[in-house]
Amino acid sequence: MDYIHILKRCDLFRNVGETNIEAILKAVSPKIKSYEKGETVLKADMPVKDFFIVLEGRLGGEYLSAVRAGKAFGIRLASAGLASPCSVMAEECTEIMLISYKKLIKCSGADMPFFYRVVENIVKMVSEENIYLNERLRILSKTTLKNKLLEFFRLQSRTHGDNILSLSMSRLDIANYLCVDRCSLSRELTKLKKEDYIDIDKQKIILRPKCLQ
Repeated sequence: MDYIHILKRCDLFRNVGETNIEAILKAVSPKIKSYEKGETVLKADMPVKDFFIVLEGRLGGEYLSAVRAGKAFGIRLASAGLASPCSVMAEECTEIMLISYKKLIKCSGADMPFFYRVVENIVKMVSEENIYLNERLRILSKTTLKNKLLEFFRLQSRTHGDNILSLSMSRLDIANYLCVDRCSLSRELTKLKKEDYIDIDKQKIILRPKCLQ
């Protein structure tokens, strides 16, 4: 199967170009692995040397938002030599591309003048993940689910500059993000709607003035 069209969507290869992506793949010799639904892809506390890109399917885990096709996982962990903070599972039949971070970085010394773009992308991805983790920590530091949700919605509003949020995350994704079960999340959303903090229209959350105070 030709995966180039998927890799071109990955942030790691932003503005790199199809021919250059092929040159990088030839240099790093990635591995392709397939997993059945429910199989463990990465165990908690396992040192991360290789990061992976989802080619097909979806990955998830406790407190982990879904990682879908075209998305990379583990670059920050592999670059810092850290262990995985959680187990990562295949949420459906999934295929991934494993890439050695060490081999990838060695490409910078090869005859690949375009590789600086990959390095720029890695720096941006790691920075964005650090911001994401700091924001999530601020949200999770709230003592009640109500306050966690309100802080989450306010952050989304500031990020998108709008009080109408078209959520790309499913309710299950949001529940995992907030470290709660989906039923608790649904109950709290219903309460917030009754208390006039929000209004709900399918995948849209409308933030009322009370929420933004």
